[in-house]
Formats: sequence, C-alpha cells, structure tokens
Amino acid sequence: MKYIISWFEHPQDSPMEYENVQKRILDVFGQWKAPANFKIEFFVVRVGEWGGHMLVDFDDPLTVHKFCSTLPAFQFKVCP
Repeated sequence: MKYIISWFEHPQDSPMEYENVQKRILDVFGQWKAPANFKIEFFVVRVGEWGGHMLVDFDDPLTVHKFCSTLPAFQFKVCP
C-alpha cells in the first residue's frame, strides 16, 4: 500500500540545541538503510522550511512506525 509521509521539524529552544538536533538528524539519516519492504518512490524537501514529503510503498505498518520514531526532532504525519 502507498502512503505519503510528511514531516515537520519541532522548534528548538536555543541555537545550540537546534545545532545539536541537526547533527543528530544527519547522524541518524547517514546510517539509515531503508528496509527491503519500504520502497521510497519520491523524497522531496520543502524549500525555506525544515521538513518534506515522501511517497512510500510498504505492507507492514510497524516499518513506518519504526522509521517515524527514529527522529523525535520531527513531527510525522502518515496518510494512505
């Protein structure tokens, strides 16, 4: 089944906290490998904002739950 996953960054309290969150996001995404049952059909980032959208095809809801819980700096919305 296909889903759109949208993400929006949570505001941070201070510039230092914001910088640390950005480093953590790059760290996590740099090591992340999409599971075999998680096919990304497109991945776009919104211009002028932190966040974006991706169209994914997967059959196991646990897969997307694991993905969304990996990055607590973002708020995710998943729509079929």
